[in-house]
Amino acid sequence: MKTRFSTYTTHVCRALCMMALCGLTWACKDDYTLDDEKPDWLYENIYSLLEKEGTYNNYLRLLEDKDINTEGARDLKEVLSKTGSKTVFVANDEAWNQFFRTNATLPATNPWHNATSYERLSPAQKKLLIHTSMLNNAIVMENLSAADGDGTSAPEPGQYMRRYTDVDVLDTITFLPANQVPFSYSPVDEDYWKDFRGSAEEPGTGIYVVTDATRNMMIHFTREHMGRGDIQITDDDFKKIVGQTRTAQDVHIYNARVTAKDGVAENGYVNLTERVLVPLPSMAEVIRLSGKTNIFSHMMDRFSYPAPNTTVTQNYKNLHPDFSGTIYTKKYFASLGPNGVQSLDPNNNTVADLLNYDPGWNEFVQSGDARKDMGAMFVPNDETLIRYFSVGGSGSQLVETYSPEHQATTFDINDLDALYQKIDYIPLSTLSKLLNVIMHPSFVDAVPSKMHKLRDKESQEEMFTPDDIAEIDTCLLANNGAVYVMNKVYGPASYESVVGPANISETNLIMQWAINNGQVSAQDKMHMNYYAYLMAMRSTFSFFLPSDEALKRYYDPISFTSQHPRVIQIEMKYDRNGKPTGNPPLQTGKILYLYDPVEGTIADKAFNLDQLNEISLLSRLRTILESHTIVHNAENPIDNEDEYYLAKNGAGLKVTKEYNPATGKYNITQVQGGFQLENERAGMVEAVDGGTAADGTVHIDIEPKNAMEKLNGHTFILDDAPIIPASRSIYYILDNEFAEEGQAFYELTDVEGNTDIIDACNLKESTMAIWDTGGAIDKNVKFLSNFNYTVLVPTPEALDDAIAHGLPTWESIREDYENSIEYEGEGEDRQPRYWDNNKKHVMWSSPEDSLRVLTQVTYLNNFIRCHFLDISFFEDKTARAENEFTTSSYDITNGVFVKVHMGRNPSQLYVRDNVGGEIHHTTGDLRNIMTNDMTCITDNSGTMSGPKTSPTGKSQMNGIVLKSSSAAVVHQIDGVLNHTPLVNGRHDSTWATPSACKRYLQRFSILPSSSIQNMKRHE
Repeated sequence: MKTRFSTYTTHVCRALCMMALCGLTWACKDDYTLDDEKPDWLYENIYSLLEKEGTYNNYLRLLEDKDINTEGARDLKEVLSKTGSKTVFVANDEAWNQFFRTNATLPATNPWHNATSYERLSPAQKKLLIHTSMLNNAIVMENLSAADGDGTSAPEPGQYMRRYTDVDVLDTITFLPANQVPFSYSPVDEDYWKDFRGSAEEPGTGIYVVTDATRNMMIHFTREHMGRGDIQITDDDFKKIVGQTRTAQDVHIYNARVTAKDGVAENGYVNLTERVLVPLPSMAEVIRLSGKTNIFSHMMDRFSYPAPNTTVTQNYKNLHPDFSGTIYTKKYFASLGPNGVQSLDPNNNTVADLLNYDPGWNEFVQSGDARKDMGAMFVPNDETLIRYFSVGGSGSQLVETYSPEHQATTFDINDLDALYQKIDYIPLSTLSKLLNVIMHPSFVDAVPSKMHKLRDKESQEEMFTPDDIAEIDTCLLANNGAVYVMNKVYGPASYESVVGPANISETNLIMQWAINNGQVSAQDKMHMNYYAYLMAMRSTFSFFLPSDEALKRYYDPISFTSQHPRVIQIEMKYDRNGKPTGNPPLQTGKILYLYDPVEGTIADKAFNLDQLNEISLLSRLRTILESHTIVHNAENPIDNEDEYYLAKNGAGLKVTKEYNPATGKYNITQVQGGFQLENERAGMVEAVDGGTAADGTVHIDIEPKNAMEKLNGHTFILDDAPIIPASRSIYYILDNEFAEEGQAFYELTDVEGNTDIIDACNLKESTMAIWDTGGAIDKNVKFLSNFNYTVLVPTPEALDDAIAHGLPTWESIREDYENSIEYEGEGEDRQPRYWDNNKKHVMWSSPEDSLRVLTQVTYLNNFIRCHFLDISFFEDKTARAENEFTTSSYDITNGVFVKVHMGRNPSQLYVRDNVGGEIHHTTGDLRNIMTNDMTCITDNSGTMSGPKTSPTGKSQMNGIVLKSSSAAVVHQIDGVLNHTPLVNGRHDSTWATPSACKRYLQRFSILPSSSIQNMKRHE
């Protein structure tokens, strides 16, 4: 037969070539009468062609079967025996025998399991088989993928990958007995199937369903479609999808290769296939019946509902008058179905939680012509989902969070019901994300070779890598898509990223809101879009997630110097039904408690003087988010023994780790912010450790179950309190807590009492001052700007040595100044002589004197700035190679900031200046001390704008929020850093001559802080 078909094909090709040579067009008219005799290679009809061959008896038997040719139906033998226009796909008897043998091996749940011989085919199965084998219209295989022409142009090749079959929806009616009707253990899901399922006491009657009422479609793989420039489905893709190899000329219908094409008959074309064509069900049914994807099918069924189909019911009753029931369509709540959005349930209520599309919709296509594309789903198999939901799996948090026992469990593949009893408690809003992330709308865009280009809609980043092709267990074709059965779960970024534990939670609702606020722009209050930041899957984070319980103890650092230091109790606001309400859904007003910064204790009663408004609360939440997020790179991995890290906002934090020899990893057991470290240095002891201080004042413990590894880092849930950044400024450390170590350096920075010298040098105090009090807790370093810094404080001994080698001090500058200006009057009346009435400009004894003093003032300012570095660099347990860092001293001539070199070994930091100085090391107790120069404003508009307001001494804090903060770490070093080379080891050589002064000032004059900050941003 194959040889005969090849002969026919040859004749057809010759005929087509002759037509082309004769210039015939698609709309041509033959002016000649036909010959009375047909060519000897053209059989009169399809039926006779098959009958004469003698090896297609099963197919002919179908054509003559009374179960198919029922009363009132057109006889198929007659159809294929007379003139018409059909394309048929026929398998020989040996292929039929193989078909029956294969059916015996199918799972018992598969409807073809019992079809092990012709006699065991049901009437519906016979109809499905015969109608799947036929296409209306005569189509040569070369044009199988061609879009229909419009009568004036040729069909466009390569457009179609599907065709409509003759399958009647009545032949797809299935009866589901009560024990196969969808069910759920959820106590809150609306049970649309309960009347058909019944109960253990009163079993239901079951239900007649069609999985879809739209037309069944045939899938074909052709060279013209697969090789089309904008499609490009490779042979390797085909092998992964179909499980077979192919040659360039091959045509496959489903998984059946066409072994002989385009056999010409008077009424159409006959094509031979190596397998019997079996109509494919929808993706929903393939998943239900595969035997490998029961769990996913069960989860998907929670979005299903039965919809009475009056048309199908009536048509069936017309054929079966004794039928008195109703036939239903199994539909899914979905954003896209046959009639658009499917969100109305059988009770006409709107359902909020939808699948991306209805997986049972035969004609599914994202848009346009259904023949051009279909869907694709990457469905994890049962073994994979068992691991996913069990203890240690990424989905165990879903079980622990939502199951009644709130306990992670290890599940057994042989007891799926035990799993269902847990996962059915996962809310549909949560479950929909887990399902939708693997439901892709385009098969063409989701073939294996293109998997790595698919993006998670939430994160807009690639879901797969090229290596994930190996995770495909098998591919199951459906009439509306391909189901890739996977050995791996690909969850949504909102669950698999570090933000997952906030989203999958009933105890982290405050941070869940704070993170996700902004997804609906009209409701945006946080103005951060932090959800997108934490879902960056190419980044690596450590995210410390304060629970709702922890947020009851937010120690408010900007209040500590007010008259009423306080703790903010941040809590959700609920309606009378116990659901969060409002935007933000947070309590405001009387949620404050007095805090004792010395004892670390919290008052029992609420503090009523202040009312915390929404603006102030949102400000704190923004600070919490950024101070609880570490962004890792090669220099600060979380999985080594280091303890000090920088949060996103530059605030330092310390983690305590324990090494686990069994895993070879370090486990984080505790975290502290600058505030907690301040209290630890003060000797404060929490009540849990035998003291009196409140939870989270000294340390925040992390239980093993609260440490979670995610795809882009780790999440650590905090139950004691949030991490609180340092409450003390650089000034406080130098002049108070560590005055013994830092007082000498501080005195060099303090221009107070010397503003007359600054005026005399024609300088501006705003430029030369180191400290600023505007909006500060006490004093802020003026030239720092909302970044993170290192302050290197020379020891008093090192400063004494530098002073002995000519380093100016304000005392020495004043002495020189007072000896270099003119005076008037005698005795007690003696005073500087000014040449202006405002007494701002003193008269110098000589220009050289003024130049010398000006140089000393400028030199001292640069000397101080050279000890402020634009990065927080901690002493820690691992070495870090020496690197170059920017200081706050600016070289005008070269247009760069002065650099120093710094590195560390496992016991010390070491640093050297860039002008030939010695290497200096950290020393003493003043090391790794975190500080926070905070600037506050009064913001009553929610725009983070308003006048600078210091909270210090305030009796009320209403409207006072943190505008900016400059975090720093302070270390003491055993030497000084120089910004310019010394001559003979002397600092004072810089102003030894007027020319030396001029050279120096030309290069290192102090610029205004605003100019310095702008230059740093550009550098």
